[in-house]
Amino acid sequence: VVEAAIAQRAADLRAAATVQKAIAEAGSGHVLELPTGMPYRQAVEDAAADHLLFVVHPRGSDWALNGIRVSDSDFALRADLPAHWAGLTDDALQAASGIPGARFCHNGRFIAVADNRDAILRMAELAVAEALGR
Repeated sequence: VVEAAIAQRAADLRAAATVQKAIAEAGSGHVLELPTGMPYRQAVEDAAADHLLFVVHPRGSDWALNGIRVSDSDFALRADLPAHWAGLTDDALQAASGIPGARFCHNGRFIAVADNRDAILRMAELAVAEALGR
């Protein structure tokens, strides 16, 4: 149990360092790109990176776009994915978003998936624009 707790804390610290570096690289942008899926919310909060709305990262053979939760105590997000993407998959999502390679958007609008990095970054760009009313 102690070894597991130590290993978890070490993993959290490594993730925090990676997230901090990615925050610096994101600058004033609204999308945080991570090299892999990892815990990020606490590091984003610690960095006072309130400008960040979404996180993208590779996920096996595809890429994910996640909303950033406001707190650990509920599921409210800083920004939701576009409402007209909710629950759509494959061809329907590609038609709704105009993005080839878009594959899935959860009905709860907190995660979307695309085939590749370019597609997920384009989805993130559209999600930011809608969240900011542009």
